[in-house]
Amino acid sequence: MELTIHYLYSFDLGMDLELTLQQRSYCREILRLPEAGEVFYEGQRIGTASAVASIYPFGIGMLEVTFALGDDLEMACALSVAPQKVYVGRYSLGVFCNSKVEEVVSRARTFSRKIYSDRSEAGEEVFPLVVARSKADLDVDAYMKKHKKHLFGIVTGEPSYARLSDYALTKEELKNVGYYEDDLILINRFGAFLHTREEETLKGLITLAVAQYAHVRAANLFLERSLLKANKALEEQPMFYHFWKIPGAYQRLAAQQNAFAKAKVNLVESLNLTQGQFPEIESDWHLRSVHKEILAALDLNDQSKMALTRLETIDTIYSHLAEYHSTVFFIFLDFVFFTWLLVDLGGWAILLFKMK
Repeated sequence: MELTIHYLYSFDLGMDLELTLQQRSYCREILRLPEAGEVFYEGQRIGTASAVASIYPFGIGMLEVTFALGDDLEMACALSVAPQKVYVGRYSLGVFCNSKVEEVVSRARTFSRKIYSDRSEAGEEVFPLVVARSKADLDVDAYMKKHKKHLFGIVTGEPSYARLSDYALTKEELKNVGYYEDDLILINRFGAFLHTREEETLKGLITLAVAQYAHVRAANLFLERSLLKANKALEEQPMFYHFWKIPGAYQRLAAQQNAFAKAKVNLVESLNLTQGQFPEIESDWHLRSVHKEILAALDLNDQSKMALTRLETIDTIYSHLAEYHSTVFFIFLDFVFFTWLLVDLGGWAILLFKMK
């Protein structure tokens, strides 16, 4: 069985894109490196890597670093568990991927329809995808039983996969989401293993799901920063008896609230673009079913719920602050009117006293 490993490195482009995509294509290739460099693992030469960078309409870039492994499942597992030990040329895998980000972002601007000022910084996390090819039909159940620990290590990133007990393997049971008898599609938050006759289709679907996950994660990072700003604004609000500080605080709050409102509109539009851009998935029961399973394995639903919760929390904070400022403003007006009334009454009292 021939094995190939694909390291998927996703990052935020900070823009939404206007792309013309071919049928059954979810992204546009923007950079290709047939010979990206020699690959080394713990000083051992593995082979020569190629790299392809693609961009997605919802503003995510994806760099795919690929190289062949022969039939060495043990090495495939080691490379999946410890990608930080992989070097492409003189640079670690994460540094190599990160070094291509600015070039991809620069090329992506040609297709931009909206550019945002707040782009999430790219990290060094990669998603390993191991693709297997066999000339003969694969007995999926026998293969999973024979290589259970290795497959578990590939999809979970567990460094101690070889020492796991039967209890641990049973508790975290491997789930094959393939829909045909010779399909083996295993996926988890930290890796995936793929054997299918529809290799390119399913690999594209997994890559799309990883890009969607990266987009929702970038949205969560933005909302986390926005939540910190909102909490800081809440803590720094002056008390009502410091009425002279209220106008300045109100202006700062209004500017911050308006900036978040604009960002919120862009964010919601971008999230809708993430889910609604690919009708070919919705029209194909097989792709739709597998795609849902992949998204569930990546915990995308939980990430989306977290984003919505943060969005609602930020809106609640700003609504509370707006109500607070309105209340303080009317209290201040009441105080001014009451003071003016006292002064007026005092004037009338003095005038009446003088008349007597």
